Amino acid sequence: MQQVRYVSFAGAIVRRKASLRALSCAVSVILASTIEAQTRSPKEAVTIASTPVCAGCSIVMERKLTIGMTAPGKLLDHETILSVDRRGRFYAPTPSSGTVHVFDSTGRFLRSIGRSGGGPGEFSDPAMILFAQRDTMHVIDIAKQRRSVFTPEYGFIAAHVLPTLVVDAAFAGRYMVLNGMSMSAQHIGDPLLLIDSAGRVERTFGAASPIVDPRRPFDMSRMLAPSQSGTFWSAWQNKYVIERWDTAGTWLLQITRAAAWFKPWIALARGAPRAIPPTPRIIGVQEDNAGRLWVLIPVADANWKPHPASSGTDFAKDYEEMFDTIIEVIDYRRRELVLSQRVKQDLHFVGNGLVQALESELKGSPKFGIWRLGLRNQTGEVQWMQGSCPPHC
Repeated sequence: MQQVRYVSFAGAIVRRKASLRALSCAVSVILASTIEAQTRSPKEAVTIASTPVCAGCSIVMERKLTIGMTAPGKLLDHETILSVDRRGRFYAPTPSSGTVHVFDSTGRFLRSIGRSGGGPGEFSDPAMILFAQRDTMHVIDIAKQRRSVFTPEYGFIAAHVLPTLVVDAAFAGRYMVLNGMSMSAQHIGDPLLLIDSAGRVERTFGAASPIVDPRRPFDMSRMLAPSQSGTFWSAWQNKYVIERWDTAGTWLLQITRAAAWFKPWIALARGAPRAIPPTPRIIGVQEDNAGRLWVLIPVADANWKPHPASSGTDFAKDYEEMFDTIIEVIDYRRRELVLSQRVKQDLHFVGNGLVQALESELKGSPKFGIWRLGLRNQTGEVQWMQGSCPPHC
């Protein structure tokens, strides 16, 4: 056993902003202590070469639909991250109204779920929506630090207080995996918490050696996605490292990508992305049914220049002028980089091979374009990205 130093703190504020997928931290008191923990190491660690193996390949984006205003006076938030279920319905969590809006596969508004409040089926800051194996819907409320569970017909089932402020979440088999910065003595230092159906912590893990330092909150921040056979992916935001774990806490694989344009960092640069270029960071991973990992990394726009403060009327134009997205495809079975390509849009995964991009707003109402991703090979054939489930199911 090894003595592992950790730093705990009081008065910390940790919040996930949906569009940025970022973790912020404010510290008022820092206390030092020690715990005992076992150093972990992956069963296999590989470094992916920087040269793509498919020189003649390209990524294709096909526009599918638009998600926009639900009804007169009912608007979406420009930071909304959409989700999709197995029926092809789209879900837009909207913190400004404390509701979740539902759209069909064509983008037609169907209904709203919940309202602002703290009671059963109510939300203060709904930020993430996940779907379990039996199509139950799980809504993560960041402000309430709570998970609300609904039937596929949107009937309220139960609500559970979560043991951490959530940065990201995914299902792995029958368990939900949370990423956050828990200050509990039992959980501190481990970025991954395994939660059962009743909201109880089954186990914690996810770090080589448990350590948490409030001065380095992004060292605890992970983007999560399901994999096969009840395993899941855990991607660092502040360095190009993607790990595969199982629900027993076994570290199966570590993938490190050698990319000259992605240098490890401790904190997001002050003034970015308006005064200085934004820092590259991983905001999403998704596995397709061909055994490939798709990775989204926002970077500075190719023509980035200092940008004035937003007028608050057209965030889409701001994002377009400040951000591009690098999409990378990694064949984790062959341990090689298939393709790396920069696109103009600021993209986020929706699920099942789909991504969203915030588009120009009409009369203050954000709208989102939904695009399908595909890989065009050397012969011109397009293999459309398909996953076995949405990224949070």
